[in-house]
Amino acid sequence: MWKGRAVIGGNIGGIRHQIVHGQSGFLVDDVHQAAAHISTLLLDPDLRRNIGRRARERVRRHFLMSRLLEDWLDLITALICQSEQDHPRRNLSPLPSVRCAG
Repeated sequence: MWKGRAVIGGNIGGIRHQIVHGQSGFLVDDVHQAAAHISTLLLDPDLRRNIGRRARERVRRHFLMSRLLEDWLDLITALICQSEQDHPRRNLSPLPSVRCAG
């Protein structure tokens, strides 16, 4: 997906959370469905390009390490702010730049 290619994956396990069927790839339950989607993609270069572009964007938005780091930093900030709200006299933030709303 990161390479901007249309992906066909089995409709089991973690791949179901990565591919949005018909948007960033196709999820299939058997070889007949896989063959049908392969045929569709081979016959339609615009569809292939569009799905590949959306697949790459989905990876960029949801699965890159920088995105996961942002989630961790948001969580840590929320915990620090909650702690400061629960204990206003203690500043538990080791980071002087953490600013809590309110």
